[in-house]
Amino acid sequence: MAVCARCWGATIGLWAARLMLVPGMHSQSWWADGLRGYRALPLPNRLLLSAAPVVLWPIEIIGTYQGWWQLPPLWVLLLNGAQAGFFAGLFFASVWPGFWPRSAPRLHTGV
Repeated sequence: MAVCARCWGATIGLWAARLMLVPGMHSQSWWADGLRGYRALPLPNRLLLSAAPVVLWPIEIIGTYQGWWQLPPLWVLLLNGAQAGFFAGLFFASVWPGFWPRSAPRLHTGV
């Protein structure tokens, strides 16, 4: 991991997903609504959505070996790793019991 920008990015993305889950599930924001919508998707759809950013890695590697471009800058590798790690973190948290925080109960405003 010391020499791989993608690995650092993936680790940062995993941490970001974990740190954003707990406050995100206990708020009434667009982020919490998005997380609930993501978790409501069927498992194959969640897997497909979460695996989409990982497709950039092989394309990047194939493009480099085919001569489509020179090596991408390290910040691009870091960002690609971070987005893939983030979505992987959301996916794994949604399928393993205990990783997804429990939602806070909604309060009725009484009307």
